[in-house]
Amino acid sequence: MSAECTLARQPGYQDLHRACTQTKHVPLLHALDVLLIRHCGCSCHGRRRDDWCEVGESH
Repeated sequence: MSAECTLARQPGYQDLHRACTQTKHVPLLHALDVLLIRHCGCSCHGRRRDDWCEVGESH
């Protein structure tokens, strides 16, 4: 999970889900099946902007 989504799980920080930029895998150039950055595993990325995770919701 990204730093933004991890912090967004805390009270008062829910809007930080919008700041997460890890929405897809970033592959390492010239390497097969090696990721430079993994996508954020937070389930909130599949939701509408006005329907982010609630505090305490499990991921």
